[in-house]
Amino acid sequence: MVAALIIGATGLVGKSILANAEKSELFTQIFTLGRRESPSTTDKVKSIIESDTDKWPDLIKNEDVKVFFSGFGSTRASAGSADNFVKIDYGVNYECAKAAKEAGVETYVLISSGHASKDSMLLYLKTKGRLEEDIKELKFPRTIILQPGMLIGERDTPRFVEGIAQTVMNWIHCC
Repeated sequence: MVAALIIGATGLVGKSILANAEKSELFTQIFTLGRRESPSTTDKVKSIIESDTDKWPDLIKNEDVKVFFSGFGSTRASAGSADNFVKIDYGVNYECAKAAKEAGVETYVLISSGHASKDSMLLYLKTKGRLEEDIKELKFPRTIILQPGMLIGERDTPRFVEGIAQTVMNWIHCC
């Protein structure tokens, strides 16, 4: 019996993590932690809804989970400023990872970004790279960091540049 916890389960990546975890026989229970209810389809999913992300670490410590997935993130535009982006993408993720470590999580899975580097001149990639480095320092028994390229799919809120890229990729794929 393995329980998992997912943060970011309402976003593009998190929805996919949740859908696959629900299908998996490995997980007997799945907790999602977010600001709104997750799109679950089975009884093995329990949504924990808390709009104040500062409270998330304490909520994580209350659950007995062995696998933690983070698909949680934002953009500078959605966050409203560079500082808020870093507070969300780095701060919330890192505080939740520390709580997961304290709670005895054995496998930590972070969805980061291709080309993430703490030395990048680009805020997004620099923030993702810094988070990766600090997550490694927590020394989970197993740490998995995935670095996908541009994410293509239907989003709740459209992103202009990604919309253009998706249109181009669809055109290339069909021709």
